[in-house]
Amino acid sequence: MVEMVQLKKNEVNTDLGQENNLLENLYPVSKKELKEVCKVLGDAFSKDPLMEAWDLKGEEISKMYEMFIRYCLRYGRVYATSEELEGIMAMLPSKYGNMRAWQIIRSGAIFPALKIYKKFDKKILETLKVMEEEKTNFMIHPHLYLSVLGVSQKNQRKGFGGKMLRALIEKAENEGLPIYFETETEGNVQFYKKCGFEVIKKITLPHFNLPMWYLVSKKYRSL
Repeated sequence: MVEMVQLKKNEVNTDLGQENNLLENLYPVSKKELKEVCKVLGDAFSKDPLMEAWDLKGEEISKMYEMFIRYCLRYGRVYATSEELEGIMAMLPSKYGNMRAWQIIRSGAIFPALKIYKKFDKKILETLKVMEEEKTNFMIHPHLYLSVLGVSQKNQRKGFGGKMLRALIEKAENEGLPIYFETETEGNVQFYKKCGFEVIKKITLPHFNLPMWYLVSKKYRSL
């Protein structure tokens, strides 16, 4: 068993710079809220096409997102819309956008990964590989990577997703950085386009015949 490495006060990740005005209106998530945050994301993504294709349900989805949240708590930042945790956003600096094995271990993301690993057959692993390869093909550095953006079902369509996204956009614009992320939900693509993003590429995930869209801040589309 690998012991999870804790951040000391003077080791907090500074790669994402200082908070901006809109980010200051969000609630910074810490490890103590991890369980509740993952419940919110498990609910938010319960009808996600990729989760359904991978046959992940309930607690399995929560564990899937626990991997990302643990990783982002260590190498990036995680925010909620408020202490009520209506929605969750996790971001990473570009150098941590691709999760490497030693980083997964050090962040503690390995623990939830092991709990659902039996669901990760060859098809899922090949799909994950394709997703990572496609992502690295067109990203320019440095950038901000939006790892997670989810709102609990009962709080959707109330402006919480837009509140978090506007805060991220403000931060990126102040720092002159593009934002990259991907989605496999077509309805989300139209929402993101309205928020100033453009599709870089659309692919079809192998084995599951699912579309995935890769997006970037519009002002950086031609770089």
